[in-house]
Amino acid sequence: MRHLVASAALAATLIAQPLVAHAQGCTIYQHRDFGGSSWWFDDGDRMIMIEGEDLGCVNSEGGSCGYTYYEASWNDQLSSYTVEPGCEIWMWEDIDEGGAQWHSDRSYSYVGSDWNDEVSEVYCACS
Repeated sequence: MRHLVASAALAATLIAQPLVAHAQGCTIYQHRDFGGSSWWFDDGDRMIMIEGEDLGCVNSEGGSCGYTYYEASWNDQLSSYTVEPGCEIWMWEDIDEGGAQWHSDRSYSYVGSDWNDEVSEVYCACS
């Protein structure tokens, strides 16, 4: 399960998820300095930021099960993220892994002016 903390601006459009303790994964944030709404990704989870139906488990490599979520309210909203040890986050400017790409194994309190509010797809991979 994932956890979403909605800010007042996005509360009406973002889906709340129950709070769960996490071992490894990535978290995206709406605002710089890890502020605003957030979304937790387990190993193998992907978010495509358009309208669509969540696909549920889409890969089961190594015994883990990655989920694909469709969440249009997150399109062009990401400003910071955290990456747990042993994980890496991948981000694309456009859906279907299109446009510019960025991946990192460390957290950023601000993605910088070139990437701020530009992300349309995210994937989290952990070893």
